[in-house]
Amino acid sequence: MRDESSGNLECVCCLLQEALYGKSILILLDDGWEQDIVHWFAKLCDNDCKYLVTTRDESVYEITEAEKVELNTDDIKEISKAILLYHSLLSEEELPSKSMVECSVPSAESLLERCGHHPLTVAVMGKALRKEIRAEKWTFEFSLEAMPVDSRRLFIALSALSWSEPVPEACLEAIWSVLGQESLFSLVICKLVEGSLIMKNEMGPLYQVHDMLSLYLDSKTTESVQMLLNRSAPEETAFVCPWVLIFGKEKIKKLVEPKIVVFLGVLKERQAVITLESIFWALMLAYWDPGLQILFQLIQKILLQAEVITNIFSKTDYCYYFASLETSGAVDKLTVILESCENPCTKINILTVLAKLAEFGGRQITDKVLQSIPFKQLSNLLSPDAVEWHDNMFTILMSLTKGGKSKAVERMCDFDIDKNFIKLLEDGSEVLQRHAIVTLKAFYELAPNSSLKPSNLSLLPWQVRLPLETPHSQGGVVVNGDKKQVMKAMQDLIPIVAKAGDPSLRELIIESPLIKRLSELLQSGHSEQNSMRSESAFLLMKLACSGGEPFIKKFPGYNIISELVKMMYCQVTELQDSAYTALHHMIFCNGGGLVLNKIFTIARQQSLHRDQILSSLVVEKLAKSEKDCGGSGQTVLKYLEGIDKCKNLSMAERKVLKQQVIRKVRSSLKVHKFEARILAALDACLCKGSRGASSSTRHRK
Repeated sequence: MRDESSGNLECVCCLLQEALYGKSILILLDDGWEQDIVHWFAKLCDNDCKYLVTTRDESVYEITEAEKVELNTDDIKEISKAILLYHSLLSEEELPSKSMVECSVPSAESLLERCGHHPLTVAVMGKALRKEIRAEKWTFEFSLEAMPVDSRRLFIALSALSWSEPVPEACLEAIWSVLGQESLFSLVICKLVEGSLIMKNEMGPLYQVHDMLSLYLDSKTTESVQMLLNRSAPEETAFVCPWVLIFGKEKIKKLVEPKIVVFLGVLKERQAVITLESIFWALMLAYWDPGLQILFQLIQKILLQAEVITNIFSKTDYCYYFASLETSGAVDKLTVILESCENPCTKINILTVLAKLAEFGGRQITDKVLQSIPFKQLSNLLSPDAVEWHDNMFTILMSLTKGGKSKAVERMCDFDIDKNFIKLLEDGSEVLQRHAIVTLKAFYELAPNSSLKPSNLSLLPWQVRLPLETPHSQGGVVVNGDKKQVMKAMQDLIPIVAKAGDPSLRELIIESPLIKRLSELLQSGHSEQNSMRSESAFLLMKLACSGGEPFIKKFPGYNIISELVKMMYCQVTELQDSAYTALHHMIFCNGGGLVLNKIFTIARQQSLHRDQILSSLVVEKLAKSEKDCGGSGQTVLKYLEGIDKCKNLSMAERKVLKQQVIRKVRSSLKVHKFEARILAALDACLCKGSRGASSSTRHRK
């Protein structure tokens, strides 16, 4: 009924007049401080009601002709003592008295004095100390300790709130969410209500704390801050901070405000969403607060400091809204603002929204963003003078790269944004270097071949550079560079050709002129080219071993096997070793049978046997080749014929070597469908060789 308008008070009194007409009720006006209210009650008529008014203001009594009953100090002490006895379930003899306790331990009388003999406070203490006869336990602190743990923690946490006005239940529930399980809130709050530590408003889900208890809670503010703001998880703190900002003590609000700014800033999206939701619901439930306008101004101030709009939208949000943003001309309007804006914070926010639209929008809006966005400003915000915005810029550039792919990278490279990354790799902090590496990696994965300089790859860590290098960049140097450039490019090609088995990379290499150029470098030339010939042999060997048959099939067209055999019998030791190693590894890789077939057509078979290029280990490869090509036995037969041509082998040595070949073939083809056919062909060859050897012997005789 407290209202500045007397007209409204008159209306309320008229309603009371009607409600009490002809009634006989005892009406209690507790703690009456305003004379007007008592005066209006005194004017009510046509009823047999009696009124009992309690007040500490004598002037309230003087405006009426009521009977006055004054309670003196002794009366108050007796009443408070009776309340204590009632709630503690103790007799007067069991209460701790001054004669029973030490000086350091409070007596019941001193506790009542400290409570101001206030009935509610005394009742709370009495309930908490029920049946407790140990004098040392008779303190209010102990009465809290005697409470259930959950109820005690919530009660202390409530000291963060102002309590100058009723507090909605949702606020208490938000505070409890930091302390315990959500499902237990109803039980815990009921315990506090039952213990008279908190009062529930019967008109709605609002709670109050009595003035005496509120004074006690003031002493627990620091402990409350520790529980709610310092010891809780980030998402829990993000949830409770807006409630404390709106319903908390003034000194707590000053602690909460900067935390909310952080949550709405550049941290995790989840925390920003939680904070915004809490702000919304807290404001909705604070509609009755006379200081609501001040609260709105405070929230507005916080939101202006934060970057909330650029952080809380998820992919789903952008996908849902981008169509309406496009039709409303949002991209054009934002770019116009961006071009005339001088505030870097505003620039970052606008660029973030545009980048997200490009990332999650359709092809049309992505192209529009890439055409409209002033990339020169992006380059400026990556300069050494704009370090505070670098984190945001990396996020923006990654969004543009994901949305526009190679087109976005090409546009950014036109404005030398990749050079900014190179500069950061050279001079930036460790964190900025990591960001630059990740972004450059994305650039190289998506960029057209001409957009980025291959030399920049050398600035990246090798484990990052390795999957980014392609044969195009280094292969071009091998084809067109001078000797020094060719040697450097060939060294850089080694990790690339080592991955030649990868399907996408295999096609790139096969379609490139790399194999042809390596075959040209194998051919004889001046002595200063020996190192290039050796390096070419090594790269061809790596291609064969890593890529297998698809590459080996290309070798005959460029006479690579023939050149390697020739190189093995040249006069330069370095070249001999390179060629021998290359051929030996090629024979035993996938597709090695093709290499053997080519070798069989070369007139140096005797030398190859002597140098153990065609040792008996090759037979296993020949047998596998027979399995794959129909089982005619021709591949192994050519090998046996080659043994017969080796003049440096005696007849006995040839016979033993052939028998070893037969055993190897028999072991490799065991239980194979072509086993009988191949072995029959080999036996026929052996018989023919034996007859030939016998006739030669007779002829010599």
